[in-house]
Amino acid sequence: MTDNKIKSDVQIEDLPKGIWRDFAKTHGIEPILGLAKVLGGSSVYVPSMSSILRESRNRGIIEGTIFPNLSRRQIERIQKKEKAH
Repeated sequence: MTDNKIKSDVQIEDLPKGIWRDFAKTHGIEPILGLAKVLGGSSVYVPSMSSILRESRNRGIIEGTIFPNLSRRQIERIQKKEKAH
């Protein structure tokens, strides 16, 4: 049996119970197989969504395209940081 055939036969129940099954139910098994190929067996830090989105949010603030629910002081800090770059 080839690797591709084996991979195509993987079912959600073949995954460890918990987060990986939940992820597969939402996103499918292929993304998990990709992660396993690249990161399998490693301990990996997964950043929070807010951490991932922070720079995009900051660009939107600086460009004036988004107006988040932040204090004026926080917005000024973001704008000041950008000017320093």
